[in-house]
Amino acid sequence: KITETYSTKNDDDDDENSSNLGPLASIQNSWKYRWKEFQIAKDDGFGTKAKNAAINATVGDIIVPLCSDLELRQTLANRGIYAGVEYKICSLSITTNETKEEDNGSSNSKSSSIQSLEGLDYESKRLVEALVRPAYPLRDNLERNDWPVSINLLSLESKVLWLSRATYE
Repeated sequence: KITETYSTKNDDDDDENSSNLGPLASIQNSWKYRWKEFQIAKDDGFGTKAKNAAINATVGDIIVPLCSDLELRQTLANRGIYAGVEYKICSLSITTNETKEEDNGSSNSKSSSIQSLEGLDYESKRLVEALVRPAYPLRDNLERNDWPVSINLLSLESKVLWLSRATYE
């Protein structure tokens, strides 16, 4: 029976043996959960070749900024974005400039709310602003009353790596 606990069946499969396992059923459920987390971390590169989660960020995602540049890290902290803290993406908006020829070529900015960066071309992704807030309460000295804060996730792409929660853990 224990070997059945470690099968690679899909969660969608009807596992008739789990009811026969009694106390081992919770181990099986825990294993399935950890297996899913492992798959996500594997897909994200286990941190060795970690992908920038900001590239395809979606509203509701939990992402973690990492930054080795101490000066930039302090600048981000002054804005309420701390390296190693999990942030929830509250909203995403893309700002586009429209040039109107009837107004002598004047330019107007237009902001549109979006749910995900997935499917956008790279240049469009660089125009997206995210509103982020910590995913959990922080120490009193780090808490701020101005969250969520706005940041362009890709503007500092070469210096800040945004990891998914699964990769960071």
